Amino acid sequence: LKFSCPNPRSRRTGERHFGRTMAAFATGAAVAPAARLACPNGAARCRIEAATAYQPRAPLPSAAGAVAVAAVAAAAVGCLMGSLAGATRHTATGHRRRSRHTASRAAAAVTGALWAAPSRQLHFAARCAHGGAEVAADPSSLVLCFDFDGVIGDSVDESSEAAWRHAKERWPELDLGSFAEPFLAPMRKVRPVVETGWENTVLIRILAESGTEDSLINSILSSWEEMRNMRVQEWGLDPREMIREYGEVRDRWIAADQVGWLGRNRAYDGVTDVMQAMMRGGAEVFVITTKQKRFCAALLKDFGLHFPEEKLFALEDGPKTEVLLGLLQSPALKGRTFHFIEDKLGTLKKVSALPDLSEIKLHLVDWGYNTEGDRSSVRSGSLGDISLITKADFQLLGLGRSWLDLNVA
Repeated sequence: LKFSCPNPRSRRTGERHFGRTMAAFATGAAVAPAARLACPNGAARCRIEAATAYQPRAPLPSAAGAVAVAAVAAAAVGCLMGSLAGATRHTATGHRRRSRHTASRAAAAVTGALWAAPSRQLHFAARCAHGGAEVAADPSSLVLCFDFDGVIGDSVDESSEAAWRHAKERWPELDLGSFAEPFLAPMRKVRPVVETGWENTVLIRILAESGTEDSLINSILSSWEEMRNMRVQEWGLDPREMIREYGEVRDRWIAADQVGWLGRNRAYDGVTDVMQAMMRGGAEVFVITTKQKRFCAALLKDFGLHFPEEKLFALEDGPKTEVLLGLLQSPALKGRTFHFIEDKLGTLKKVSALPDLSEIKLHLVDWGYNTEGDRSSVRSGSLGDISLITKADFQLLGLGRSWLDLNVA
């Protein structure tokens, strides 16, 4: 069995389902319908090559054998979805519907042929590509949109200290100590719930008043939205005012100690190198963040990324879903393949739920501010079009080969 695919979730799902199917071939056991594989990511660009050899030691029971052969046939033909559905552009929903119908008819035909001659070798070579496009096309055909915090930069210590400073100013009666350090470890644990910086200040007060026991941490992780809204009402907070104050705290910190502020942030190893290679290679690269623009721009510069201001979308530019829609509808980017790289699963779910954004390939990074539960749910394939990527996968993203090996004249 050979199974290779640049899309990591497609590869893992394919290997698992093909493995189950081949085990059934070897033992003569029936294959459950769940083992049938349609392309794990209906809009993913991927190349799948699978070769299986089937030489039965004894005739299989007719029912079990028919199901087993059908499963392998469906697995192979399912990966042809993009090509068989036609080269015309259409929404992801329509793509899946027509593709699966086509794959089902093709699988039935292939199954009949295979079952008629079960001792022959079975060879499958399949490609899956949205719109029938080839893998690793010209890098200039790609649009790569990155979140900042948790994807490009590890900023949790900075955002936590800024929140600690903010809380000391806003609630001087709180006993927050003389240094932010005691809060840094628990704040890192709860960082996956934060969408906008001012929420860190609310978390600091909750931790100061209620402690940092695991039970509280787990409660924050499981029900943050409800907890946050309750505290906002109870403490009479105005989110817009909190955003302004939080930014002003950072401004004063930078004015007094820019080196210290920058030092609380770090770029994730290897990420900026790949982003630079993407830009050199001709891909369109954007940053879409809920961080205020002036702070993100300063950090990108400190990380060595010479990033055009017009390609940086921040808190001031509105929700990420609206920014993505604007880019997708831009005439200058028409016909290109979009990827959105995030560390927050909730954000990816919001994008996934909008039909107008269905053409965008969604990726959850495994190095950012998310939980093992988030990563497991994506890894299982239960979230449909969201894939989990490692740093190794990231180097190949959209290109099918390492961006770092790309030679640019």
